[in-house]
Amino acid sequence: MLANKSTSGHMDMPATNYQTESILLKSHFLPGDVAELRLPCDSVTLTDRGLGVEGVETRHIERMVRTADDLSFEQDGQHHRIKVASSLCSQITPKG
Repeated sequence: MLANKSTSGHMDMPATNYQTESILLKSHFLPGDVAELRLPCDSVTLTDRGLGVEGVETRHIERMVRTADDLSFEQDGQHHRIKVASSLCSQITPKG
């Protein structure tokens, strides 16, 4: 795959799409105090500019007391864990 040059002149790396059945969001409050939320989804896409999740019901994420610190999922027996930013909800496509 080739990288694409964006309008800002930044070289975009190709997106990596993972087909997965669910994501796990974790929020770390204090050492040993972790909140977890597992949600069904259709896929997770990673680019050099961030991540996107498709097919998840965002109402559950919007009710979280604290913003998730990381997102994890599995595909083909491999576990993936990604640190997420506070703008997670804006990168999620609701289930339609």
